[in-house]
Amino acid sequence: MYRTICLAVGLIAVSATAHAQEWMTTLKEDVFTGKNDATLIGGFDRQLSVYATCQAGQQIEFSVIMKDASPQNFAGIPGTLVVKVDGAEPHRFDATGYQHNQSYGGFKIDSASPGILDTLMEIGGARKKVLVGLQIAAVDVKTTEELRVAGSGKAVSLLLKNCEIK
Repeated sequence: MYRTICLAVGLIAVSATAHAQEWMTTLKEDVFTGKNDATLIGGFDRQLSVYATCQAGQQIEFSVIMKDASPQNFAGIPGTLVVKVDGAEPHRFDATGYQHNQSYGGFKIDSASPGILDTLMEIGGARKKVLVGLQIAAVDVKTTEELRVAGSGKAVSLLLKNCEIK
């Protein structure tokens, strides 16, 4: 009986921690370079999720992704991506729609766009909230998602370290 109660309490604690952790970075070794490719996901249980990825020494690709039954319909659609961290000024980016995979579409920022690193640094230092907005003028859509900041500092730090960005 005592073990059952301890196990139940432990599972609840792990579940609550995992739910509260809204940001994570995963690493995958590149067999050709011996370095890690890094992928950051924030807000994975939300309508809009932040997605950033890089191969070591390369520029960071930054986008928002969303689950959709027809992600191929996103391809080439222009949009505007806005990220606001705590009370700071919002970062605005031109973005282009793309099919992320068979289940997700997204809007990607040109990896050479200025401000991506600053935006990630602000996300990493967030104390209260991260607001992510997407506007698709062609279909008159505007949506904003509020992401919790739990785990954002660790996730951004790991991404930048493995992207070899100081």
